[in-house]
Amino acid sequence: MPRALVFSALVLGLGMVGCQKPSPIVGTWNTTASVKGITFKSVATFEADGTYQEVSTSQIPGAQLTATDMGTWKLEGDKLTCTLTDIVWTFSGTTSERQKAAQERFEKNKQKLLENANAKPTHPIKWNGSNEFTLTDDGVQQVYVKEK
Repeated sequence: MPRALVFSALVLGLGMVGCQKPSPIVGTWNTTASVKGITFKSVATFEADGTYQEVSTSQIPGAQLTATDMGTWKLEGDKLTCTLTDIVWTFSGTTSERQKAAQERFEKNKQKLLENANAKPTHPIKWNGSNEFTLTDDGVQQVYVKEK
């Protein structure tokens, strides 16, 4: 194959890869959820490379909790699969002794939390336009709104 033809095919092929439309879920989303009476405000970022991070904050009895979930995502039709690879919890707004005790409890239970989260990683979603979707987790609906 002549060099010019190979070069043209390579450029065309690379151009087509660069023109692929990203998944509609790629971007940063805000949501508020309530779990067992505790309200969490979250910011979730889904990257084009299939990774995500969600940072949630909540006032829990006696402290503030910031939970950071990290993992991978895959969107297939109306099903979103998020697999956690790590979670980090930090506690503030209380005494250093209570923060230390809460952090120790979290570290002791971290593996179990990861296992529980990954037991059912796939959730149905419904698009409410291009900048909003509703995710359903165990019958609880959570609305995500895209940041501008």
